[in-house]
Amino acid sequence: MNFWRFVKDSVGTAALASAFLAGVSSARADTILPATNFTCTPVTSCSGSATQLPSADGIQGVEFNFAGSSSGSNSAEFVFSTTGLLSGSDLPSGAVIPYSFSFLADSTSPSGTMIDNAAFHPDSNFFFINDEQSTIVSNGSCSPSGNVHWCRTVHGTGTMTFTSGVPNGATLELSADFLMDAHSGLGTPTIGLRGQIDFNPIPEPRNPSIVLLLAAAVVAGLRAVRIAGPAPHQLKFFR
Repeated sequence: MNFWRFVKDSVGTAALASAFLAGVSSARADTILPATNFTCTPVTSCSGSATQLPSADGIQGVEFNFAGSSSGSNSAEFVFSTTGLLSGSDLPSGAVIPYSFSFLADSTSPSGTMIDNAAFHPDSNFFFINDEQSTIVSNGSCSPSGNVHWCRTVHGTGTMTFTSGVPNGATLELSADFLMDAHSGLGTPTIGLRGQIDFNPIPEPRNPSIVLLLAAAVVAGLRAVRIAGPAPHQLKFFR
C-alpha cells in the first residue's frame, strides 16, 4: 500500500472519528430535572432549597437541603418538593433516576425522649417503582447526660423507575416525604429534622467502548501525520 495513501486514509479516519465523537457527545441533550418552585409543609416549621446538580450520565439532577421542626405531637411529617418543567430531552418509559439521602432526626424532652421511627419516602407526580435501601448510622442519646436529647442519623440510596415516559416540557414534581414518631417520658417531645437529598445518577461515560475505540483512531491518525511529515510534492529545497 502506498505510504502517502496510508497517511491520507489515516487523516480521513481521524477526521471521521472526530466528527463521530462529537456526535456521540451531542446527539442527545441532557435531561434537566426541575429545581424551581421549592416548597415544604408544614409551612410554618420547615425550610429548604433546591439547586441544580452537574450533569451525570445524561441527567442534570436536583439537590434538596432542608430542615424542619414540630412540637405538640408524638409524630411529625415533613414534605419537601420541587415542581417545574422537564427540559432538555424526554425521560423515556423505564427511565431510572438514582437518588441518595442523608438526614438527622432528633427529639427533645426534659423528661427524656426516644425516636421510634424515622423514614424517608420519595414521590413524583408520575407513577414510578421505587427501590430503596437505608442504613441507621447512629441512634441514641446525644445529650451530655441522660436521654433528654435523642438523635438518629440515616443514610440511604434508591432508584426511581418511571413506568411511563415524561415528555420534554411536561410539569414534573419530585418530592421527599419524611415521617417520624417519637415519645417522651412526660408530655410530648420537640421533633427536629435536617438533611440532604440528591436526585442524580452516578457519572458514567456514554457508550464508553465506542468512545475509547474512536478516540484511539483519532490518536492513530494524528500520530501517522506527525511521523510521515509533508507529502513529496510539498517538499521545498532552498539553496
